[in-house]
Amino acid sequence: MPEFVGNYDQTEFERSSFNYADMSSVFHLKDVNYTRQFAHIYAYRLVQMREILHLKIQQKWGEGCDIYKLSELHDKIGEECIIVGTLFKHQELKPSILKEISEENNLIPQPPRTHFVSDTDEVILEDELQRVPLTFDGLNDNSLSLNNIMTGCIIAVKGIPQDGGKFVVVDFCWPTPSAAIKALTTRSLGDDRFLVLISGLELATNVATNLHVQLFVDWIYGLLGDKKENSKVSKIVQVLIAGNSIRSTPMKKPNYRDKIDDFPRDIQAIKHLDDLLFQLASTVDVQIMPGEFDPTDRTLPQQAFHRCLFPKASEYSSLHRVTNPNQFEIEGHLIIGSSGQTVQDVLRFTNLEDPIDIMDKILDWGHQIPSAPDTIPCYPFEGQDPFIIKEMPDVFFVSNQQSFQTSLKTNGSGNY
Repeated sequence: MPEFVGNYDQTEFERSSFNYADMSSVFHLKDVNYTRQFAHIYAYRLVQMREILHLKIQQKWGEGCDIYKLSELHDKIGEECIIVGTLFKHQELKPSILKEISEENNLIPQPPRTHFVSDTDEVILEDELQRVPLTFDGLNDNSLSLNNIMTGCIIAVKGIPQDGGKFVVVDFCWPTPSAAIKALTTRSLGDDRFLVLISGLELATNVATNLHVQLFVDWIYGLLGDKKENSKVSKIVQVLIAGNSIRSTPMKKPNYRDKIDDFPRDIQAIKHLDDLLFQLASTVDVQIMPGEFDPTDRTLPQQAFHRCLFPKASEYSSLHRVTNPNQFEIEGHLIIGSSGQTVQDVLRFTNLEDPIDIMDKILDWGHQIPSAPDTIPCYPFEGQDPFIIKEMPDVFFVSNQQSFQTSLKTNGSGNY
């Protein structure tokens, strides 16, 4: 039998170096205090974003525009005015704990809802002193309507106050963040850097994915593929695991009649995740964010996973346990994103259906979670609102969606 002679390529590739800056400290909770009222975060948001809007108003409607308080509109009936305030959507179908308690006494159970938009919804603009109902009959297009706005958005509207107290909107302006002017660096084609985003591992609920995840780890390690593939993999400088690593659904409620094994499964999944992170962190920089039902607090911003959950992987300085939402810089590029709750909430309370369209709206609004704390739980901040988007990111991501999509956002000048 002839002897087989193999020609094995022993080429070694070095992982590319890169600059990384964690900027998620704004989401870290210090001196935690849940006794405060949520009015503080709305008040601070209005003050901060009003300053942004004043510049946008001058750019859109010209310098010298007069901006009125809502309490001054009674003297401007029939005259065109510009006002700034916080949007509030009055929605009859919106979940309410008081409504839930009252429905417990009804003989006929109420069907659960996942969408809370109806034709009876109303939009109100409010500032520190007053409220005024808005009507969009004066708009020439549908770019602003009941169906595509959220409670908590700060907006400037131009329109005409009516005798009945309503304000007819003829134009509007969002506090869309501007892109920062950065020095361009010239790089050769061989100096590329790659960031890999992955989410929805669901190790506790989807055992079938475990093999796929291990194959992913082996690919990052450079154990799969040919020389060309491994050369590309060596340019991966960071892996971002963006939420729902343990599960994407809540644990079952305990029932004394049933044997519930969710908790042991979660323990095993955390151990498995620690093993995977240990392998990844030994060869590449890793960020891990929590998701909606991962083992951390439920309110936004979700704090980073506790170090004790990953005893093996935490030995590596290349493992970064970060918050949700998360923001950071790689090679001077600003990246902002979340684990999916932001888009899911907008899907429930508007008629927007495409996650890409929702993400585009979020950037226009200049706020990652405008509906917090009205329809999504968040920490009662005082003197700050970390969810304000002050600078247009180079990359904006939302993970744990039904499919992968990308889009390029441009402004009126054709760049962003």
